Amino acid sequence: MAQDPFAQEYKETIDADAVCSQCGKENPEGTLLCRYCGNNLRDQRLMRLAADTMMAGEGKSKERRTFLVGAVTVLGLLFVLWLGINISGFSARLTSVPENGGAPTVTLRPFVFWDGADAAVYAALERSLNDSFPTASQAETVRLNPAANPAPEGTFALYERLGTSMTFIVGAVVKMEGDKYFFAARLLDGSEVRGMGRKDAQAGHFRAEWTDVGIRRNDSYYAGFGALAANPDGGFAIMAGVDFNERTYQAVAYSLRAAY
Repeated sequence: MAQDPFAQEYKETIDADAVCSQCGKENPEGTLLCRYCGNNLRDQRLMRLAADTMMAGEGKSKERRTFLVGAVTVLGLLFVLWLGINISGFSARLTSVPENGGAPTVTLRPFVFWDGADAAVYAALERSLNDSFPTASQAETVRLNPAANPAPEGTFALYERLGTSMTFIVGAVVKMEGDKYFFAARLLDGSEVRGMGRKDAQAGHFRAEWTDVGIRRNDSYYAGFGALAANPDGGFAIMAGVDFNERTYQAVAYSLRAAY
């Protein structure tokens, strides 16, 4: 009888969700990786709790509520650094979010990160990224030897998580200013991401809302949101979404300062 590869190796006494958001299957209590698809259930729980915190805050302030065409679910917080993947067939536009239940309309202008008041700040970050963009070898080195308590600024290599596989897809530079941070990123396919976020001192995570992130590919612009939280094993766990689909993206950011 074939042995379940996840039954023993990854079964630990840890705080993790039982139901996997990726495949919908239920796992035994304390399972680190989903036994069916390999999704990290501990990271899933961390990001779910972070998202719940943001949703609770939005309930207290209706002005912060954003409703997207297509009923995109607001899940969480920061770093949409790899979200140009699979972007195609969309024309540049200014996205208006319709009213829902009397809430005020919010207009997303993702292009302002390239031609708005802070465009020079992001251009400087992009120049820094061009000078320090991680090679595949550097990215793999910091993934295999992550810093235990990495600083939330500097140059990062981002790996997209799909089940148990990890793929290097993004280089990013982050600059902190007080409780705010500014970032510029570039995917390996040339797509660019710019934005800013804030640190939630009570929840201990970073977040960027729909109006905080812009994505550009082939001169078309898109909005995004995301959440970032320190990973106990090193690096930062990321969950994010975009305004053109309802998919939840997961990644891990590793600081190049870990090895360089």
